[in-house]
Amino acid sequence: MKHIIQLLAAVLLLLSTLQLKAQVIYFDGLGRAIVSNQAMDGDAVAGDTSSPRQTIGGYTLFDLGVNIMPNRMFNAHAVLRARNEFGGFFGSSSALSFREVQLEGIVKKGIYYELGDIDIELTPFTVFNNDEMYHSFEASSFAKRRDILHYENFNNGNQWRLQGARTEMSFKPYQLLSEVRLNVFATRTRPSNNINTPDRFLLGGQLGLDKDSLFEINLNYTGFTDNPSSEDVFDYSNHVFTVSGNAYIMNTKENRMFVSAETGISSYSFDNRLSDSLVAYDDFFYDVAVNFEKTNLVSAKLGYREVGPQFSSPSAQTQRINPNSNPLMFDQIQSGSVERSALVFDRLAQEGVYNQSINPVLFTTLPVYNNVNSYGVATPNRRGLYANISGGDTSTVIRAEFNLALTGEIIGEGTTEKRKFTTVFGGVEGQLNKLLDWDKSLLITAGGRLEKTTRVGNAEVDLTTLLIDAGIEVEVINELFIDGGFKMLNASGTEFLGFRDGFNGLASFEIGRYDQSEKLLALGARYRFGNGSDLGLNYYTVVFDDDLNTNSSYSINQLFINYTLTF
Repeated sequence: MKHIIQLLAAVLLLLSTLQLKAQVIYFDGLGRAIVSNQAMDGDAVAGDTSSPRQTIGGYTLFDLGVNIMPNRMFNAHAVLRARNEFGGFFGSSSALSFREVQLEGIVKKGIYYELGDIDIELTPFTVFNNDEMYHSFEASSFAKRRDILHYENFNNGNQWRLQGARTEMSFKPYQLLSEVRLNVFATRTRPSNNINTPDRFLLGGQLGLDKDSLFEINLNYTGFTDNPSSEDVFDYSNHVFTVSGNAYIMNTKENRMFVSAETGISSYSFDNRLSDSLVAYDDFFYDVAVNFEKTNLVSAKLGYREVGPQFSSPSAQTQRINPNSNPLMFDQIQSGSVERSALVFDRLAQEGVYNQSINPVLFTTLPVYNNVNSYGVATPNRRGLYANISGGDTSTVIRAEFNLALTGEIIGEGTTEKRKFTTVFGGVEGQLNKLLDWDKSLLITAGGRLEKTTRVGNAEVDLTTLLIDAGIEVEVINELFIDGGFKMLNASGTEFLGFRDGFNGLASFEIGRYDQSEKLLALGARYRFGNGSDLGLNYYTVVFDDDLNTNSSYSINQLFINYTLTF
């Protein structure tokens, strides 16, 4: 505690000094207090005396953002976090740390730079942090929990949080083009251990060329490169070059029709100097679609995509959820003999299952949660048609979308036969208060996703998964909301799990048989204060059934209280 007070005093002294020199200094931040009480029951813990059956947890944290602007050309931003675990009386479990540090500024008109903690996103095949599951139309009871995890894990949309430097610039050349844009970044994704593992860097950028309403072309590059010394054993590199853009057939204020496309190649190289062995391969992909958009009404897309079996782009293929992670809440069942896997509820409520770093080796997939595009649209060994139609937005009475994909493998995995995939997903959101001309909020949501995987032959595959979402939120009095939600995931059939070696090659397979269901119910209330804060109370019931494994079914009930303040 003494060291924390000393550090805080030093920070306040620094701020008071900077305030004398800076023209502008301002603060922003977030405070959050969470308390949860959860209990577990069912066959998986029947007679279990070694595993916990009920726990109480939570924490209080405060993120203070300090922004210092000595002039209009420079800004220093840092977030100081104070956190105290539930039960840490008198600050005995307190921790004080810097959550993020960033320097940004403008060199001159049109040239912007960032140093420190930066967010990077390019295209779905180069740098892209994919969502873990389809959840565009889930109930607010679940969405609010997921927002907490996204904040804690720096999941700002589809961006990766990295450390390094980034610069952007743009200018308008005379006549030839309407705009030229350049975005370049350099980050370190792994430090050297000063023994036999070198530093690893991710470098990349995008050059954009626009011509009025005719076309947009982007040249994209990302590359992982090791910086080995003479003592280092391994030397790894992975480069991805792509071209993406739009060609407009029609481009007016009300209607747009255009062809969008991205195509490129990847090259992989891993040199083990100790054994004098080199693994290298390359592959390609292409994705082309016809798009139509009518402003504030409807948009439609029809496309075809092919991604080679050895296409390798780690910064686009790394999964947001680590399938090998186990939840901290009730992590073991059956008297501690079995590690509990993360369910749908854990994926929206457990901070520890999220992956915060880019992995050069593809994780083993969990087919129950996403079998078709396990690694996003850049999933290797896929090709086929896809279609989308959507309409409305948050300002309209109805927002809806429908997606269909008919895809398959390019080559068989472990057999000459190929898997075929059918995917249907979408949902609808209705702001019934606008339809009823009611001055308070009345929101209903419904969504779902159906995946069907099949393969004939000796290694037969037949797996069906169904995800269903439903929710309602009612503003009963001003700023007081009552909400309920339901989420269900059913999986039945057989599929093969592929285990990869250190070079992304499929090394072995294990058959998986499934006949399981997850049901999640939520009921809650939330009061929204006028100063950017809200207080929520939710009760969750989770039921997991596995008909193929005895003594594996269980239920979890959780009372969750959350107060959040932003300023």
